[in-house]
Amino acid sequence: MKQALIEHFGNEAVALKVIMDSRVDLVAAVPGIGDRQAVNIVKGAFEYEFGANAYTILRSHDIRRIFESILDIIRGYTNTTYAKDKLVLYFPLPPSKIDVIRERQTYFADAAEMAQGLTDDQKHALRKNLGQIRALFKRIQHQRLDGRVVLTNDDKTFDRLVDERVDKWCPVYILSEDESATDYAQGYDLVMYISPYGVFDDSLDLMENVEILGKDWKVGDVIPEQTVGFYSKNYRVIDAACEIAEIFGSLPLNASVQQFVEGIDFDSLTRVSELLDFIDETGSIAVGVNKELDRFRKAVKAFPTAIAEVEAWLNDEINSRISESEVTLGGQQIISILQSADMDGADAGALRNMLPAEIVETFTTTSREGEDRLVNMLGLTPREADWVTGIISEEISLPVQMVPTRINELEDRLRRLFAEKQFRMIKKIAV
Repeated sequence: MKQALIEHFGNEAVALKVIMDSRVDLVAAVPGIGDRQAVNIVKGAFEYEFGANAYTILRSHDIRRIFESILDIIRGYTNTTYAKDKLVLYFPLPPSKIDVIRERQTYFADAAEMAQGLTDDQKHALRKNLGQIRALFKRIQHQRLDGRVVLTNDDKTFDRLVDERVDKWCPVYILSEDESATDYAQGYDLVMYISPYGVFDDSLDLMENVEILGKDWKVGDVIPEQTVGFYSKNYRVIDAACEIAEIFGSLPLNASVQQFVEGIDFDSLTRVSELLDFIDETGSIAVGVNKELDRFRKAVKAFPTAIAEVEAWLNDEINSRISESEVTLGGQQIISILQSADMDGADAGALRNMLPAEIVETFTTTSREGEDRLVNMLGLTPREADWVTGIISEEISLPVQMVPTRINELEDRLRRLFAEKQFRMIKKIAV
């Protein structure tokens, strides 16, 4: 059991501190130790600290049962697991511990006085936030980061990346002398290239989504999500603790409450609270923090729907405009010719020369309007509008075709921009 505690907490000193702090919940989380055994371990340490145990006063089975029943009633009013566990550790002390008894009487009397002075709003807020308090998750599960890759040309750096378990977050590759970094980097939103000796792959100069690191790199430079992940994993607990701390600033004061409040690091909690404003429970940058990031987030999310809607609108609109045209050849006849041409694979240039100029203009104008429509749906700026150029095929046929390679290029570009901007913000927060 001792070895299990040491292995779980890292060393004996930390394990002892957890036990002496009466953290039943943390002890119970150790593999092989259940709730009942955790209570016994912590209770044993508690009794050792006071030099007495429950059987000193509670000598008979009946009196212990009565005491436990009273304790269960009191525990029913608690709002946190920690409080429930803590109360299990209490037991009547012998007369030799009169000083401790009086300290407890004073402390609980002050606590009762404070509770009676709370406003209804304070009671509601405390009850609500205390219900969110639990032990913090310190081991963060590796979250696979789609779209990121780490490259290096150094064996020791590669070994360190693996030892630090970076490969659990994203692919990690080591390059040989005759390999090009771009061969590995293609298709990723963000490429991290680590070269401790300053030897860089020139092919990366052609890529916009590359972060280059030297010999002083840290894991946080590559995976800042590891740090931010602790806060996102414990988001509700930390947020509730910050809310409670804010309430504590306006509690009815007495000697015990004052001493308790003075032990709270309000400055640190304020900084943590401000950090939570930047992230959400998934570890991503929260919506509303940065307008530019939100714009690309929205564009990436809306992209598949926007492409489908523009394509549908384009064909409906061209069909409608041709049907209503007044050229010598009937609109419906022209539609039939265009549909047949598409199926037969007719030469687009020859077809363009055969059709009335008004029909060609209809295709050109409507395609341009379709591109403008896509720009608006994706929220692109006038400077970015050129990105959609060529996404609609210039061939005159029905149905009008979108160009798959241009669609993929635009989607990749939007994803890269979003990934890069979010990465830089998360990295800044994680420092």
